[in-house]
Amino acid sequence: MGDLQKKKAQNQIKNNLSAKLAILAVAILYDSSSNSADGLLICEQEWVFISTTPALPVLTSQITSGSVTGSMNWSLIITYNRSFRHDTATYSATLGSGSIWNINSTMGNNLRGGEATLKCYAPSLGCWQLINFRIRAHNEAEGIIVDYINSRPGAKWYYQYVAEHEGGMQDGREYLQFNEVGPYDCDASDMKYTPNATPNENPPGFGIFQLNNFGAAKRLPYAQELWSWKTNVDTGAGYLTSLQNASIDYMARERLQAFGYGSNFLHPPVEVVGGVSFEDGTSIIIDHAVAMKRYNGVGGTGNEEYCEWRGAPENRWAFNRLNDLDPPFNYVEQVCLHYK
Repeated sequence: MGDLQKKKAQNQIKNNLSAKLAILAVAILYDSSSNSADGLLICEQEWVFISTTPALPVLTSQITSGSVTGSMNWSLIITYNRSFRHDTATYSATLGSGSIWNINSTMGNNLRGGEATLKCYAPSLGCWQLINFRIRAHNEAEGIIVDYINSRPGAKWYYQYVAEHEGGMQDGREYLQFNEVGPYDCDASDMKYTPNATPNENPPGFGIFQLNNFGAAKRLPYAQELWSWKTNVDTGAGYLTSLQNASIDYMARERLQAFGYGSNFLHPPVEVVGGVSFEDGTSIIIDHAVAMKRYNGVGGTGNEEYCEWRGAPENRWAFNRLNDLDPPFNYVEQVCLHYK
């Protein structure tokens, strides 16, 4: 048999097998209280959205027609290859041909977005089918996000303003986990409804708190912190709390040194920045500014702690307001300008 004949025969076998395999459909099941139709099908290259809750829509897959027996091998592959990320998550299940795969049950609490491919393989037929679609996400209302930030354990007055500053503004709104602007045409290069990433940075920060190279391990954000606004806030606020606790310890040592020089030097001078007064004995103290600057990054020449006691021969309190970026700026001031 020549190559051309072999190819024709292979194509015929493939066509016959595909004809035997049922049409593959993914159903999005909405809560009936939403007054939306149940069982809406995702067509090729369509999109679904992570809700503001946040939660994936209820995703199920099943064989809807055709004569197929035996087990079916299902897999859902979700990739996100934007903003210097190369995330891939794969979820699989083997079920009887008449069974429905509850994809959410397999994914558990994982929230993933990007480009999705649902694959179905029928071992009894030796063939497969697939459908490609997109998973995007909506932002929660700003007020709900602010309330959630302020409800985090140990949250201070400035946490919400760090988030407001970090996430920037798009289309008139702040506290952005996802982009509200940009291309949107169900393409891998889409920007709208994908994680809000710092432009022109490698690696960029992501989401409401613009998580990036943070913590003692200087780690990058996990995929869940990109696609779940609550996880992003939990991590960002938790990191701020760890910085705040460390800043309190640091300033206690600085005050002890100052007190050793003279009791009247115990308290740093009142610092007014961005319209906010930092003063010992009030609800807004300089320790908060120290933590804010640490969130922006402290270390290296010209980027010391926001406040420090300088011993002999100076014996005075000093403020190191600027970071070491090019050009340098006062991050604490930028955050405080959001204070209301």
